[in-house]
Amino acid sequence: MAGSTTAEINKRVITDFPLHAKAVTPSANVLTDYDGDVQWMVIYVGVAGTVTVVPLGNDDADTVVYTVPAGGVVPCRVRKVTAATAGSLVGQW
Repeated sequence: MAGSTTAEINKRVITDFPLHAKAVTPSANVLTDYDGDVQWMVIYVGVAGTVTVVPLGNDDADTVVYTVPAGGVVPCRVRKVTAATAGSLVGQW
């Protein structure tokens, strides 16, 4: 990424295991941490199925549907989970 500083690149790359996790239920609300602050998350899927998300940077109407195997993760940073046939969703940040 020509012209990008190290700090800018580090903001785009997950460089460590998450420190926090919480159960996620599909809804129209943005994901929040324990303090209620808006927080993007990586979504772990315990039971295989589909997960409909709004990726970080997308408008609310720009949802993406992923089919995720059990024990997999949604392959993007997520700000909303709007629907799921998958189960045991855990948001990690």
